[in-house]
This record gives sequence, structure tokens and C-alpha cells, in this order.
Amino acid sequence: MSRSRPPYLRSLQIHERLSSGNCVRLVRFVEELEVSDRTVKRDLEFMRDQLGAPIEWDRSKRGYRYTEPFEKLPLVSVSADEALAVALAGKVFSAWEGSPLGEALTAGLGKIAGAVGNAVSIASEELDGLIVSPPGERTDEVQRAKLGQLIEAAASHREVRFSYTKPHGPDTERHGRPLHIARLDHQWTLIAYDVGKNAVRKFVISRIGDLETLETVFEPPTDFDLNDYLAGSMGRHTGDTAHTVVLEFDAFAAPYIKEEHWRPEREIEELPQGCIRVRMTLNNLVDIRRYVLSWGKHAVALEPPELRDAIRAELVEMNQQYGGQEEC
Repeated sequence: MSRSRPPYLRSLQIHERLSSGNCVRLVRFVEELEVSDRTVKRDLEFMRDQLGAPIEWDRSKRGYRYTEPFEKLPLVSVSADEALAVALAGKVFSAWEGSPLGEALTAGLGKIAGAVGNAVSIASEELDGLIVSPPGERTDEVQRAKLGQLIEAAASHREVRFSYTKPHGPDTERHGRPLHIARLDHQWTLIAYDVGKNAVRKFVISRIGDLETLETVFEPPTDFDLNDYLAGSMGRHTGDTAHTVVLEFDAFAAPYIKEEHWRPEREIEELPQGCIRVRMTLNNLVDIRRYVLSWGKHAVALEPPELRDAIRAELVEMNQQYGGQEEC
């Protein structure tokens, strides 16, 4: 006798046979599933008692049948929260509608939904009014195509070649080994080993052009850890120098700061009058400088000195602009 199929595959095959409306004898299941009659009986009992399948023994026909239509076999036991997560995933996947990646995601979601069954009673069309995505968060067709190509290259460990345009620099040709795709600072970003730079770099996917997947297959580095790489970054920028950053926020900003999710680990110290002091270690000061400035008078940078100097210089230039001395 050949190797037995996994239990869930046997259950699917039994379900398919019984869904035809016919009465199926035990010996037929034994032959098709290539297992013992005792194993088939256990599978039938499990489907009836644990999965709710309407299976009964028909004495007159000496076989098993469904007593009523049973469209879905919930092979995966999920909670309502987990089922809702699957439904919400459908909303996320809708951004890729019409693209090859979107078709693959939709097909995969369909398989999951079939296994989940009716665990939550929220129609998918109702989510349109409950869950919305800002128009600016949608990904255009060209970027979807590049993102799908890069995901496939990363999954198959194939090198890529592309042109890359920085905001204030000329186009450069890059040769990379895709390691991860991440959503950083509201931008899809490729994290790849840059062969020319001999280092891991981040590339904003909207700036990538003339993307070509090569036949060359690479071995992912075993000493690279994505969490470690991103640990000291607040956004898309990454540096090589560790900076101890100390900020203070007034009573107006403090509640908002506490509820924010910050990727770098941070320490919060309560101060008098509802103020807080935040301490963290970052590998660059670009994103934190912008962040402090975004809070205006409600935030002040205490350390390091170079962060204070950069913010002070920015404020001097802003004061000149708002003082009417300079115009764009």
C-alpha cells in the first residue's frame, strides 16, 4: 500500500465525493484513499463531530451520504477576530486588482476563505463603508508591476539590475540581490545587497526604473537580520553611527507620543506638569530631525548636540523665509 495522504487531504477528498449527492460505500473510500477501513471511519467521525459535516450511514444503500448540502469544509479552526483579519486582507489585496500579483493574492485569499467558512457574519461589501484607504496610499500600476517583480526575485533569490534616481542626484545603474520588501515611511522599499557598494542598501521602489531580473541565483547572507538592520531607524534612512537621542515633549504632545508605535526601542520618563522625556538610540538623525520639527513648540531635542545644531540651523532658515527675506 502506498504512503497515506495527510488527514486534511483525505477529508477534502471525502467531502468532494459526498458533495456529489451520491451514497458512497466504505470500500470505495478505502480504495481511493489507500487507507484502512478503520482510518476512513475515524475521518468520517471527525468530519461529522468536529467539522459539522452532515454525514449519515444509509442502511438501505449501505454507504455514507450528506443529508443536506454542505458547501464549505472548515478545515481551519479560527476565531471571529482571525476570520475578520482574513476579510480585511481582502481589502488590502484590492489595491493590486488587475495585476498579476493581485490575481495571485486573490486566489490565495480565496483558498483561505474556503477553509475558514462562515466564522464571521460581515459581508465583504459592507467593509467598503467601514474600512477605507487614503487615496494617496494606493499603488499605481507601474509600481505594482515592479513590486511584484521584486517580490518574485527575492523569493527565488535572483539578482536584479535597475536604474535608480535619487531626489537630488543623477540616475545610477545598480546591481542588487533582493533580500526584503518593506513599507517604510509610507513608501514601498527594497532592501537589497548592493553589489557595487558591497553593502546592504534601501531603495524606494517608486525611484527604480528599467528593472531587469537576471538569471544569476544568489545565496542569502546568513548573518543579515532585518530586525537588527531596521532597529535604529525611524523611517527610510539608515546610518552606521549610533546616536543617543533625548527629547522632551510638553503636556499637549505627551499623550500622543505615548500612544504612537515607534520601531526603535524607547524609554519614557514622566516629568512634572504632564511633560515626558524620551530616550532612544538611532543610527541616523535625518528622520528624527524632521519629526521634532513637525511638533513645533511642543518638542525640544536635548541630545545629541549635532541634532540640536541641525534643528537650530533649520529654524534660522525658516525664520528668514517667514520674515520675508527669502522666497522660493
